Amino acid sequence: MNRIKNIFVSAGKALAVIIAALILLEGLLFALSKIAFCPFLYDARYYRYLGRPHGLEYDFRINGRGFKDREFSDEKRQGVFRIVATGDSTLWGVVPRQHNFLTILEQMLNRDGAELELYNMGLPAIGPHDYRAILAHEAVRVDPDMFLLCFYIGDDFGTRKLYTYSRVASLVRYIMDLIKGPRKILPHEGVRVFREDLFQIEDGLYYGYAAKKARLYRRHRSERVVHDYHTTLWYLREIRDICRRKGISLVVAVIPDELQMNKELQGEFFRRIPENMHGDVDFLYPNRLLNGDLEKMGITHFDITDDFIRAAESSNRYFFLKKNYHWNIDGNRVAAEFMFKHLEPIIKEIRGRKGSQNR
Repeated sequence: MNRIKNIFVSAGKALAVIIAALILLEGLLFALSKIAFCPFLYDARYYRYLGRPHGLEYDFRINGRGFKDREFSDEKRQGVFRIVATGDSTLWGVVPRQHNFLTILEQMLNRDGAELELYNMGLPAIGPHDYRAILAHEAVRVDPDMFLLCFYIGDDFGTRKLYTYSRVASLVRYIMDLIKGPRKILPHEGVRVFREDLFQIEDGLYYGYAAKKARLYRRHRSERVVHDYHTTLWYLREIRDICRRKGISLVVAVIPDELQMNKELQGEFFRRIPENMHGDVDFLYPNRLLNGDLEKMGITHFDITDDFIRAAESSNRYFFLKKNYHWNIDGNRVAAEFMFKHLEPIIKEIRGRKGSQNR
């Protein structure tokens, strides 16, 4: 009996030592994070969505870091204005890279010899949690002047990971992600010739996904939706604070959801949700909330949703792949035009401010 008691006492003492050590380590990591930028405190969950380095998508080879862009350089030539853009599959795109809106946007921004580089660090299926990690692990190392966060209104509102409440747990998760390494997937591997009809989603999934968004576009929101929204704001504040610490200009571009402008899809949406919800739906409600809170947080931002809606209403053009939720070639080109309209004056203002600081 005494032997069992001694075992429990020893186990209790060992547990107390472990807990005390963890509390001490948590405190040390907290203090360290306040005086230095610590990328190892941000996990690398986005690894699972990186493309296979040098893998082929259509006729373009993914770069050595797993992004759908040319090779990135850590060094930056003097006078070059470098932008790192991140976001979800809207940035990775379904169309070939030469038709991607960021590829076109970079060309437009360089028309007058502006010496500007735009790195596309978008990946499929990621969200604000991963945008923060990409900033910490990928963007910071290439010394950008601007971090362009393309926020997709359709599904970028998400939950906070439990381990982010502890710096020790975040460190453990980062180590685990390093051990696992990237999955190195290629969403369109094996497709050599792009055709818009290749990527249609089955009707049940396509329209069902739209109906699930009812909670997002209702003015009277559930506690879960409100919680997810405030969690998203928490991640955006974290991203803002990292950018401020590293001297990077943060710009958030709000990207529209197809449901906000496709009248046919909206009709199917209303057929699939309870009739008593219809009057509560406002497809621009999340935009107004987000844009207002970005303003309060002092984050430079712009929203191309109204631009797309006006363009859709004034023409017979359709900007999305049929039953897919991603922009077609025309949609990417138009998105680049809208982004250019909003972004060019912001870049000029930042360059002017940097120039005055250097004089």
